[in-house]
Amino acid sequence: MRFRKRTLAAFNLAVTNRITGRFAGWLPGFGIVTHLGRKSGRVYRTPVNVFRVSNGFAIALTYGRESEWVKNVLTANGCELETRGQRYQLSQPTIVHDPPGNSSQFPCA
Repeated sequence: MRFRKRTLAAFNLAVTNRITGRFAGWLPGFGIVTHLGRKSGRVYRTPVNVFRVSNGFAIALTYGRESEWVKNVLTANGCELETRGQRYQLSQPTIVHDPPGNSSQFPCA
């Protein structure tokens, strides 16, 4: 199962993210997280599923908390989010486990 996840993640990184990145900043339920690489210092733009919550935004962790972009955002203690044509500076990210849906979220204020 782990091999499938890695293969799918590699495909998404190489193909799907490049396509999705063109419209993710405008569509409901999608967004683009802009973050700095913690080792390289490069600027990265990662398409994500994002939802408005009472204290900010929740970002679905499709590949879990071990994703490089998640580690980058946690290390930097924030990121920029573009969703529905608006840009937001997010800070104080936390990882929250969602037992009913058995998934993780990444709420940011």
